[in-house]
Amino acid sequence: MMEPQGAAAEQVTVGGQNGSDADVRTLRNRIGSEWVASEATDFLEDRNPATGELLARVPLSTAGDVDRAVTAARAAQAEWGATAPQRRARAVFALRNALWEHHEELAQLVTKDMGKTLDDARGEVLRGIESAEAACGIPALLKGENLEGIAKSMDVEQWRQPVGVVAAITPFNFPVMIPLWFLPFAIATGNTIVLKPSERDPLTSERIFELIEEIDELPPGVANLVHGAHDSVNALLDHPEIDAISFVGQASTARHVVERAAPGGKRVQALGGANRQHRRANQTGLAAGVRTQPHRQRTWPSGNAPPRATNSLRKKRKRPTPCACIPLPCSAELQRIHLCRLRQLLFVLLRLPLKTAQTLHFITFERGFLCSIESLCVPI
Repeated sequence: MMEPQGAAAEQVTVGGQNGSDADVRTLRNRIGSEWVASEATDFLEDRNPATGELLARVPLSTAGDVDRAVTAARAAQAEWGATAPQRRARAVFALRNALWEHHEELAQLVTKDMGKTLDDARGEVLRGIESAEAACGIPALLKGENLEGIAKSMDVEQWRQPVGVVAAITPFNFPVMIPLWFLPFAIATGNTIVLKPSERDPLTSERIFELIEEIDELPPGVANLVHGAHDSVNALLDHPEIDAISFVGQASTARHVVERAAPGGKRVQALGGANRQHRRANQTGLAAGVRTQPHRQRTWPSGNAPPRATNSLRKKRKRPTPCACIPLPCSAELQRIHLCRLRQLLFVLLRLPLKTAQTLHFITFERGFLCSIESLCVPI
């Protein structure tokens, strides 16, 4: 497996360590056309979860680092947004081909950096490549609509135009697939993007941006990468030049993203709560959060009784605090929508028209299936 190129990191010496921990890379941010060292004074260690090997030092980028990335994205957006959709699609085709050419390398990097089994990592990488393939059809997806004679002397026409500068904040558990939910669609639709990957396993995002660097069809500033944690996230949520935010992660963090970014007029989609699901309480009321365990029939050998679990042996599990959400329109069971439908939902939410008030969708899903949507109307 190829290691990320030296342009993306610098060698540093960590005092008091020996062996493989003596010389480690410090990751850099990708801003415009350059790999730039962060202003950060705090760093996290990125270690191989299987061996404990220190892979890199991750800078906790400052608000100044975020501002430079957003400024580069804003400077590139006007020209990129005016580029013909066919040319933008060619750039996504080039990204798809680069990802496919290096898919085994990316899978091994997921295993090394995040800890998934190699088969799971390969499946994740392929799902990410499928997202890039879907974005290649953007010339057809961006077609507008018109209706003549909707009223006397009145016609209706619809255009789809870029939002502007968007930011994506992604979790640790799918370090390839979830960034590729957002990045190909953002650039295909004429937006520029700032990606903030998880600080726990950022090496795959770094490698993807090294592949992007080799794509001639993508001008500098269209795709930018910033490493960091809480301060970087808050800087993105507060930055006035960010037009839209996409987030996937913990439910409590998703609420923080909505509550902090929406008052500034940003379009927000926050996907969280993968550890729980919601069911309808009744036909008219709001649903209460409940956890359910599917019943599994188990057969024991003849003559042997199943072991009985006592209260002292049962695993204590902390239940999440129930939250109210708008139930999906089904009478008994959860409405299940596969991930491919979820990707379409992400695209639609980014294209919603901006009015005096916007509807923000707080989405809860489990094992890749949409379970509930909570809609908030926030004045801007």
